[in-house]
Amino acid sequence: MVDSEYVGVDYDTPISADTIYQLVNSSNQWAHPLYLVGANLCGVLLRDASLRGGDFSGCRMRGADLRGVDLEAAKLYKADLRKADLYFANLSGADMSEANLCEARLWGANLQGVKLIGANISEVLLYRAKLRDAKLGMADLRGANLEGADLEGADLNGATYNGDTRWPAGVEPMVLGAREVTDDLEENSEDVEEPGGAL
Repeated sequence: MVDSEYVGVDYDTPISADTIYQLVNSSNQWAHPLYLVGANLCGVLLRDASLRGGDFSGCRMRGADLRGVDLEAAKLYKADLRKADLYFANLSGADMSEANLCEARLWGANLQGVKLIGANISEVLLYRAKLRDAKLGMADLRGANLEGADLEGADLNGATYNGDTRWPAGVEPMVLGAREVTDDLEENSEDVEEPGGAL
């Protein structure tokens, strides 16, 4: 029996995985995707959770364990995902424009058709990630590792990279619209807040 009781959210403190689990399974979430705009999810463990279509715009998700999570078509506009684990996550069709993913790990993640316009992807691990038809215009790719990634149809117009950026074999970033810069990376990572709990 699904609990129909409303689950309240305190946006000033980290939200636990248990609370998110209750929200996902509450009756009002069956008809509507999860809405947690601006919530504090720093360090939360939501491995393999189904959060597709949810709105996490502006969420603080630094250091979150999101391995294998399903965030297809989710909204992560301006979300803070620094140092988050997103190994093999499904982010296809998600809007991650202007999100901060500095030092996040997206090994093998599905990012097909994702919007990463203006996003900070510096020092991100994108090894063997699926970025087919992804929108990476104006994104910061300095120091990112894209070795083995699928960039077919990806739009990198205006994206920046440096000598530390690693590309898939045979890929010419300038041909895809990216431009090389020589300035040093700024400090983008801060201490991760305490975990919100495990799912």
